Amino acid sequence: MSNSRRLPVQFSEPIFDRTLSTPIYHTPPQQSRTTTQDQIKEVPSGSSATKSKCSVSRCIGFELLILLLLLVLAALIIPIVVVVLDTRSSCSTTYSQTFTSGVTPTDQCTAWRVFTTGLTCSSYSLMQMYGSNDPVGITVDSSSVATALAYALRYNTTFGISYNGITWKIDSCYSGWEITATGYTCNCVSGYTIRPCIGSSSWGGIAEISYNQPKLPSCPQWDPHGITVANETTAGVGVVDIFIDRNNTVYVTNQYDNEIEIWNMEDLILKTIKLDNLFEAWGLFVTIDGNVYVGSDSKKNVEKWTLNETRGTLVMNTFDACPGMFIDIENNIYCSLGESHKVIKQSLDNNSNIISVVAGNGSKGSANNMLNRPRGIFVTINLDLYVADCWNDRIQLFKFGELNGTTITDSISTSSFKLLKPTGVFLDSDNYIYIVDNAHHRIIGSRSTGFYCIAGCTSKPGSTSTHLECPYAAVFDNFGNIFVTDQNNDRVQKFLLITNNSNTSPSIQSTYSSTLTENNQIFAHIDCEKLNYYYETIEVKVFENGCYTFIIKSPIDTFGYIPEDYFKPSIPTGNLLSHIDPIYANNQFKLETSLLVNTKYILVVTTLNPNITGNFSVIAIGPNHVIFNRINVSWSVQRIYSSELLINDQVYPRSGCQLFNYYYEAVEINVIESGYYIFTSNSIMNTYGFIYENNFDTVPDGNRVPVITLILIVSTSANIFPFWFNILSNNSQLEVDRSKVAPAH
Repeated sequence: MSNSRRLPVQFSEPIFDRTLSTPIYHTPPQQSRTTTQDQIKEVPSGSSATKSKCSVSRCIGFELLILLLLLVLAALIIPIVVVVLDTRSSCSTTYSQTFTSGVTPTDQCTAWRVFTTGLTCSSYSLMQMYGSNDPVGITVDSSSVATALAYALRYNTTFGISYNGITWKIDSCYSGWEITATGYTCNCVSGYTIRPCIGSSSWGGIAEISYNQPKLPSCPQWDPHGITVANETTAGVGVVDIFIDRNNTVYVTNQYDNEIEIWNMEDLILKTIKLDNLFEAWGLFVTIDGNVYVGSDSKKNVEKWTLNETRGTLVMNTFDACPGMFIDIENNIYCSLGESHKVIKQSLDNNSNIISVVAGNGSKGSANNMLNRPRGIFVTINLDLYVADCWNDRIQLFKFGELNGTTITDSISTSSFKLLKPTGVFLDSDNYIYIVDNAHHRIIGSRSTGFYCIAGCTSKPGSTSTHLECPYAAVFDNFGNIFVTDQNNDRVQKFLLITNNSNTSPSIQSTYSSTLTENNQIFAHIDCEKLNYYYETIEVKVFENGCYTFIIKSPIDTFGYIPEDYFKPSIPTGNLLSHIDPIYANNQFKLETSLLVNTKYILVVTTLNPNITGNFSVIAIGPNHVIFNRINVSWSVQRIYSSELLINDQVYPRSGCQLFNYYYEAVEINVIESGYYIFTSNSIMNTYGFIYENNFDTVPDGNRVPVITLILIVSTSANIFPFWFNILSNNSQLEVDRSKVAPAH
């Protein structure tokens, strides 16, 4: 990451200047594509107590409401709610009571018993619990689960079930029964619990969260053109972490200015917490009461700051940088320790200094109980921990109390959405995950049909509105918009949730049929594969924004991509919007994705296995018709160079610390036309290839950059000889000649 100042960025939305309190308007930026080297920040080397939240002030003055279908929620002004909805108005019923902290419920218990005995309908379609501390709350939208919960409440039957990552339980507690979404009955952990007939003041409560987990549409989509809401002048140099509270107040850490910048999206008035000199802020979290917790890279600790303080308060000695931070509903603070390869936890109650390890064993590795330079983390209300395991290129899930993690991104590890140095992970209210894919310069999300790209979908670094460069963290605001710290561009980008998508039921079908034959073009659909996969490219045009489902039917195993704007066979995974994973169901693939009008999409249909031909058909289902138009995106092998490595050829070390025992040949490449090129080798031995600019020396990484005049170095994976090899190039505007150069020592 560079400290150098950059040219001013233009904006299409009002932003604020550090010296002004009124918005400044700028013109929209011109679109361009730039490419620079990606970067990951390196850091230098180096079971808690639980306090009852049953009767603290956050539980004062709330009501509990249980509704059955046709209840008009907008007409109710009630702080805390449990809702059960059914499809018949005769099942509508309401439980609404006010509770007071520290006071034993009496009338509330009587009303609860009347309510639960009245749950007599045979089925219910939805149950929801929310309140003044958490107006969004949590929802069960499964009829079978909601009905089972209602049945257990009516008959005072012990029941437990996990649904959408939340563990619901109904059980007895002293003299009464309770329903809880914490996973623990008759317990005072913070969360979603109601037990009006307990006979004491520990009647439960709704714990408030300070961050945003919005309820999103079933097929959400964000505008790929980001809006710069803060640049280097306002957010500072080296923006890293970001937090947005439920009031849409934005907090951003920057490393080089040693500040935390704060503003609300309504008034855009900038406020600043000035940290100690050389603080090097990294991880960040803000609690309901406005306390700002920030990790120090230089001090190797976590401190608590507020706007009106000039000095922070020590919270935890981490003895390492804290690149990822979170505080759960039980008031435990978590830190990911990059160079210690683990995640630790400490209670913030009772001035506890007991630290426990909740993920990783302190040694870097890829086993289920190990991490490798973890970064961003997220903890659910069930206390499950998600970790961006950066240098393992994966997202790990550690269930509460377990030290063996599960790789939840296994489904994309072998696909075109393969992660590269992920640094952030966050969830929506339905527990779909969203990932900051740092070294691919993009944000990706998940839904029931798999992963898809949200922003930076070219996977190339840049500074235009559709590009990111080494994004580090991302969060939701209260409306479902996504804010990203665009690290190497020293800016904060806002990607708007598109709210004008069609609400029409996606029932209109459009079809396309064709055949893959030996006359089709060939390519390699995953890096480093041979060029032996037939493919066809089809332009897709939609006439209405919305969610579309594509189904590919074929007697052969097919594979699909949907790039946006363009498709280049030499870089098939570039500019990828979505892809169809090889999940089989009667030789059909299914892909659900959001599409926009006036946007060019290309559907690439190929095969899962090489050298296969056959018929296929595509069915598109969406809110409006889709037009398919076959297009020709061709390329072919234009140059073949053959040679042989012999014992009297030159030798060099393939990396700086190896011996001079790798035979190599230098081949000069003359490029006549700018463009994308791919070089593949075909040999009986494992070969390596490097491309250098202008000259070649014995430091393999010295000047390896593809430019107009190139030298291709072909080497072996071991000091073995002789062997022969071919070099294949895809572009006719290219000349390949053996170079007479020797390495410069």
